[in-house]
Amino acid sequence: MDVRIWIDILTPKQALFFKPLIIEELEKRDVVLSTSRLYKELNQLAEKIVLKAS
Repeated sequence: MDVRIWIDILTPKQALFFKPLIIEELEKRDVVLSTSRLYKELNQLAEKIVLKAS
């Protein structure tokens, strides 16, 4: 069964909360999609905690 993970991150707090889940799922799968809006604080934090903001 092909499981797909999509996490929509809206706040810096959510980025910190979901980081361990994203890392854990990336160890099991090739792709985990995480999306967010273009918020200055969120994008800066995502870059600092090594979640690629694009």
